[in-house]
Amino acid sequence: MSYLSNRRQFTEVNNCRSSTDFVHYGVPQGSLIGPRLYTMYVNDLPGHIDSGDLYMYADNTTVYCIGPNVDQVISSLNKTMKQVFTWSVKNQLTIHPIKTEAMILKKSTFIGPPPPLYFGTGLINLVDYTTCLGVKIDNRLSWSVHIDSVKKPFKQKVGALKRMRILPKQSLEELYFKSIIPSITYSISIWGNCYPSAMNSLNLIHARASHIINNLQPSLADDICLIKSNWLPFSYFYKSPFLC
Repeated sequence: MSYLSNRRQFTEVNNCRSSTDFVHYGVPQGSLIGPRLYTMYVNDLPGHIDSGDLYMYADNTTVYCIGPNVDQVISSLNKTMKQVFTWSVKNQLTIHPIKTEAMILKKSTFIGPPPPLYFGTGLINLVDYTTCLGVKIDNRLSWSVHIDSVKKPFKQKVGALKRMRILPKQSLEELYFKSIIPSITYSISIWGNCYPSAMNSLNLIHARASHIINNLQPSLADDICLIKSNWLPFSYFYKSPFLC
């Protein structure tokens, strides 16, 4: 039997299996060849778009248009989305409008409502922030939403260090800088130009980690703790990403 033809699939719920049916499209989920075949299948999409800019990464596709006002931007996006819809129909791919979001990036306050944005016959929801490849982007590019989303796990991971004080200082420091910090500074080259107050909120957690790992007195100021620990402030991970 061929690896890609004459394949059957079934659905199982509570140990009850449906009857099997042939798979006419797609590749086996989790296969090594699947992502490669998918990339080849959708690789011609940018060539069918003559308005706006389109960027693709795996199965994530981002379209953006620039214009002097919201009406023109929405008009350009509608033209682009119509071309994407036409391409998806020809290639028998289903793109759900519910899973598609649009965001207007604008410095000044936008007074709506904006014109409707369509994909086929469905409406695309306009949002104030969205997630793209693990980074939360807000419509003012303040990065406050993303920083709020990383502060909680940052605090939790630093709190876990306190429960591991039995380990040698060197082991705790390696765990912090080689495991915890990389998970928090993911894409910091993008969002690191946030407001100083937002960056400082992360620096407070960073300083707390220096308290714990170096067993410093709780009464010491954060900047003194960093100096005594021979650590740089959190903002240096943005200024010098190689420090991560």
